[in-house]
Amino acid sequence: MLAYFAGLNGGVAPGRIEELAERFGADLRRPVRELSTGNRQKIGLIQAFMGDPDLLILDEPIAGLDPLVQRRFHDLLAEVRASGRTVLLSSHTLSEVDRVADRVAVLRAGRLAVVDTLEHLREIAVRRWEIEFADGVPDLERFRRLPGVLEVERSGDHLVVGFEGSADPVIKAAAGFDVRELRVRDDDLEQVFLRLYEDGGA
Repeated sequence: MLAYFAGLNGGVAPGRIEELAERFGADLRRPVRELSTGNRQKIGLIQAFMGDPDLLILDEPIAGLDPLVQRRFHDLLAEVRASGRTVLLSSHTLSEVDRVADRVAVLRAGRLAVVDTLEHLREIAVRRWEIEFADGVPDLERFRRLPGVLEVERSGDHLVVGFEGSADPVIKAAAGFDVRELRVRDDDLEQVFLRLYEDGGA
């Protein structure tokens, strides 16, 4: 089947199909109808990559793949990008997008809500710090009044501060106390996506 599709595309480099099959751990000797969902996905990836196209369009490419194959896929994707080729990847797995994309387009009701760089989307993400103080949680209002702070919550013996912009005011306010530990809980792309989705990209 892969040889047939390769022929329709004008052929592929000798050994390319076998190389990709070995890389993804795909068994080319079995009929497609006997393959599991994950193994069918491997065949689809071989078909996508075997002709070394200038533009790759991939829809949910890691669906059904085990973590080891996902890593091999990401390695191959990095090689494609390094060679100057373009990948258009559609995914609901935002950790996947965060890992491989340079630019992100968010669709809302069939329309573009936003097109932006990952770097900028990370900049507008709400940063959440979980601060553990040695002598208990200080007065919450001290942190709520800080510029850029959006939320302040007590979580057991920790303080969780959500803020945008500079971290300097939060750092200086916390430095007035004995800080035992500070953990960063930044928004991931899923939270950024949900905020954009809710306001339509405004």
